[in-house]
Amino acid sequence: MTIESLQTAINPDALMGKSKVYIGRALNCKNADEHDQYQLWASLALELLAKAYLATIHPSLIVKPDHFPSLSAASGINLETDIITIPAKTLFERLEKILPEFDKSVKSFCDSISRRRNAELHSGEVPFQDIRLETWESQYWYTVQILLKRSRSNLEEWLGVDTKPPPAILDSFWKATEDIVKTKIEQAKEGYASLSKKERAESLENIPEVTADCCRDLFNLTEPYICWESECPACPGPAIMAGKQYGEDIISQEMEQEDEFDYIIWDNVIKFYEAEEFHCPICNLHFDRRSELSVTNITTEYDEVEKRESEYELEYDNE
Repeated sequence: MTIESLQTAINPDALMGKSKVYIGRALNCKNADEHDQYQLWASLALELLAKAYLATIHPSLIVKPDHFPSLSAASGINLETDIITIPAKTLFERLEKILPEFDKSVKSFCDSISRRRNAELHSGEVPFQDIRLETWESQYWYTVQILLKRSRSNLEEWLGVDTKPPPAILDSFWKATEDIVKTKIEQAKEGYASLSKKERAESLENIPEVTADCCRDLFNLTEPYICWESECPACPGPAIMAGKQYGEDIISQEMEQEDEFDYIIWDNVIKFYEAEEFHCPICNLHFDRRSELSVTNITTEYDEVEKRESEYELEYDNE
């Protein structure tokens, strides 16, 4: 199966091309001070960009799974031209599971702009009217940047080399994020400094054991996730990270003889995690966005090795 053989509805190049057309319309509306139309076209461009990315992994990720002609088309078998793709809500749910940087805050933003888009198109409401650009624009371009980077593209390609405003908007987003992080750290430092010597000692003695159970009380992540210990930039106490797995590799295999004829093969698997939230139970410093974590010096990656029964046979060198 090649990209060229895919129907237009699920062809990643066609989806990317259409998203470029729509973001062009969006920016034309912005330049004309038609801000409600700017948001409408921008929301459509975002959904198409997201579908284009998923379709590059495999077109089946963007079709309705219980519609057989659509699923067949995603496998290169064209039975009908009527292809049904997944709704925006499902699209963003899948991205949250696939992309570590597409965290709950990014998904929440995408869900909100999608709901406003649906209300604009399918009801008598005017949900984009009177919404200030600063309340959504920087988050929009941050989300776009995530998808473009994963698509091995960039803003210049998506928008055209002569378009200048979005990079400036992104700069503002990162500057605002850095300011938020600095303020949170300073407030946590001041809070810890205000504790008495006895209170500091007691807080260090009462640190919860770093387990998934403790994370359920500290974080708002959806399952599955794990917790691990980290350093705190605001106080000497250990902090806790919570994150999700984004990949794994088999690093070795072992054979365990059960009896004369039977044996078990074990895989030693290294599992990779990326943090989505940070919480220090000592000074209450809390970061709940990956964008915030990315501008700190805190290490957000973690790995662990797990031993589990293999699904594959050991490889032998018969040469």
